[in-house]
Amino acid sequence: MSAVTLDDTTIRLMLANSSFTVAFPFLRTMTKTITSGCGCGQGGKKRKQVPDFDGIRRAVVALSVEDKKKLKKLFGGAQVSVKYRRLSDRQLVKVQF
Repeated sequence: MSAVTLDDTTIRLMLANSSFTVAFPFLRTMTKTITSGCGCGQGGKKRKQVPDFDGIRRAVVALSVEDKKKLKKLFGGAQVSVKYRRLSDRQLVKVQF
């Protein structure tokens, strides 16, 4: 049995797979808005919705035991490894289940 690391690429693949988004609807709603521009202050900044990767990781860690089992089943029974930053102190936390 191999381990699956919940990195940005894996989360993007989860978002593209309806099996994951149907089982875990919060995946679609956890986004943040980023702006891009040259920084000159002239406006024209483009706003774009992107997945909140750290927020999704924190939500996965907070899942119930049954939901974690469901997630592992969707990954083919593989162990899931998650690294995320805690909001309170920005410390890197590693969790496996």
